[in-house]
Amino acid sequence: MKHIELAVAMGLTTGIAWSCTDAPVDLDRSIGEPVLASGRSFAWSAPVTLGERVNSAATEQQPALSKDGLSLYFASNRSGGLGGFDMYVAQRACTDGCTWDTPEIVPTINTVFPDISPSLSRDGHQLFFASQRSNEHCTVSPTILQCDRDLWVSYREDVNNDFGWEEPVNLGDGINSSEQELAPSYFENDDAGPPQLFFNDGVVSGTALIAGDIYVSQLVNGVWGSPSKVPVSDALASDQRPSISHDGLELYFWSDRSGASLLWIARRGSLNDLWSEPTRVEFPTTETSDRNTPTIQPFIHSHGNSETLLFVRGTVGVGTGRDLWMSERSRIDGSE
Repeated sequence: MKHIELAVAMGLTTGIAWSCTDAPVDLDRSIGEPVLASGRSFAWSAPVTLGERVNSAATEQQPALSKDGLSLYFASNRSGGLGGFDMYVAQRACTDGCTWDTPEIVPTINTVFPDISPSLSRDGHQLFFASQRSNEHCTVSPTILQCDRDLWVSYREDVNNDFGWEEPVNLGDGINSSEQELAPSYFENDDAGPPQLFFNDGVVSGTALIAGDIYVSQLVNGVWGSPSKVPVSDALASDQRPSISHDGLELYFWSDRSGASLLWIARRGSLNDLWSEPTRVEFPTTETSDRNTPTIQPFIHSHGNSETLLFVRGTVGVGTGRDLWMSERSRIDGSE
């Protein structure tokens, strides 16, 4: 994919790198004792699974929450779907102790081909995802069983109706190519310019995505433009599944740059600043999880004074064994 690689991503030509390194955190400290991890938030809690209602004996991956935290979207290859992977949604009545209902397949947008990486716009009207259905660069045929991964979007009028999605639309060849685009993360960017879509490209070996870099595209006059490489990627590593915070100041992703598949974060002080050098996301150690437990596919969700970080643990390769997990923390700044 011939993406334009800029020295400064996001179309920014000036700025000062924001050096914001987490203060040391005692990972053996009790979860009941808040630790100030940065100038914005406290430390993350010990990770927990989303439970048997959501997780199955198959693979669950690429989780995403609605703004109100009441709808959980994810991809799974569990039985009963249409294709190898389909997108599902689970609902709950509240965010304070309510359990998730049994997940249901999302209608209209799934096909007999792999449909993955769901991600909502902040206003809840758009659902971005990746799919291997026929696209502008590829047509499924008896000799081409599935196409490259392209980015798509579906719209719904009622943001409270998780089953009211319209027929999806391909995002076009300004952002998509004949190679792999997946893991979209939408940033409204109301204060600094046009909307942006973060995502990663990839190199495929067999059915597995073995390498990737993070890119960003801007929506100008209704068209997604040529992507620019975000300067947080490591040329020698695979960096995947970016998740941009709603204020645009934190970018989570997973990478194998340390020799293990783990979560990383880059920060910036304002939308006009450069990204900081990425640092690892740290969780408290437990009897069943140390700081090098493989952890992938993050999704950051903020609401009021709390933040939730969803992610995936289990077998990193293709197959079964992946489950959805979460960690929480409090924020100093409680803006929406």
